[in-house]
This record gives sequence, structure tokens and C-alpha cells, in this order.
Amino acid sequence: MILSITGLFRTILIIIGGIVIMRFIGRLMMARRQQEADNKFQREKEAFLKEKKRSEAQLGKTRVIPKRNIEAEDADFEEIK
Repeated sequence: MILSITGLFRTILIIIGGIVIMRFIGRLMMARRQQEADNKFQREKEAFLKEKKRSEAQLGKTRVIPKRNIEAEDADFEEIK
């Protein structure tokens, strides 16, 4: 009977230890994911500010975009009477 109580106690401790380790690993992974999200947000913010600054510098300037020559045939059509 004593051996079964000791084994039960040991099994419970192993289960609790596994849960604690899994929670610790989960918290580390959440922190890493949050750091990556913060870095991505910062990059997007910097890109937005850079584009906004470039756009403000171009404000009021006229720009001519050359027309591209696309060689395409018109589709045949039938005239409706």
C-alpha cells in the first residue's frame, strides 16, 4: 500500500512539473511573438511616415507618366441592328 501512495504522489508531482514547464515555455513564446509584432508595427509606422514625407514633398508638383505601348488586338464584335 505504501508503494502505491508513493507512486501516486510521484506521478502527481511529475504532472504538476510538466504543467509548470509548459506554462513557462508558453510565456516565453508569447513574449517573443509580442516582440515580433512590435517590431513589425514599428517598421510599418516608419514606412508610413517616410511615404507621407515623400508625398508631402511632391505636393503641388506636376508629373507626366509616359503611356505604355501595349500591343493588343481589339476583339471582334457584331453590330446589333
